[in-house]
Amino acid sequence: MSTKKLLLLFSALVTVLAGKAQTQEQSIADFKAYDFLSGDKTIFDDPLSGSKNGSLPANWILDGGSITIDSVGSSKCISVLEYYTKMRPKLKPNSLPATFTIEFDTWLDPGYDGNPGIELQLQASEENFCHITPNRDNIYCRYPEGETAVPTPEEIRGEKYYSKWNHIAVMYSKRSLSIY
Repeated sequence: MSTKKLLLLFSALVTVLAGKAQTQEQSIADFKAYDFLSGDKTIFDDPLSGSKNGSLPANWILDGGSITIDSVGSSKCISVLEYYTKMRPKLKPNSLPATFTIEFDTWLDPGYDGNPGIELQLQASEENFCHITPNRDNIYCRYPEGETAVPTPEEIRGEKYYSKWNHIAVMYSKRSLSIY
C-alpha cells in the first residue's frame, strides 16, 4: 500500500441553491469576487461521524479502487488508498434539481506530484457530462465540446496545494457552472 494519501472531508456536500445570502467569518475584502452561495436544503451530507476508522463509508458506492474511513485530528474523512479509485454518493437516479451546489474539502500529500487527486464528474448521460479536476496548477473543466483550464489561485498554487485542506465549491444553475 502506498503512503501517498488523498483525504476527503465532506460536509453539507450537496445542497439545493436558493437565493439565501451566505455569512462569512472572514473580512469582505477577502471575498470581493467570491459570489458562491451555499444551498439551504441539504440533499446529501455524510459527516462520517458514526463511522469507525478502517471501515468503508456506508453512504458511498465504491466503483473501483480502495477507500477507508480515517481521522485527521478530531475530523473523520474518507482516505483514498489507490490511484484511479472511483466512488459516488448513494443518491437516487435523477435526484439532483436544475440548481444545486456541491462542497467538499480535499487534502493531498506531496507524493501525488501534480496528479490532481480528485475529479468530480457530473454526468446525466454518456453524451452529457462535465468533469471538474482541481489541481495545483489549474482547475480543468472538460465538456463534450472541449476543455477549459483556469489557473489555480496563487494562495494554493504549486507546492502550497499540498499538505493542507483545500475547499472546493461548485455552483450549478440551469446550465451555468461556477467553481470556487
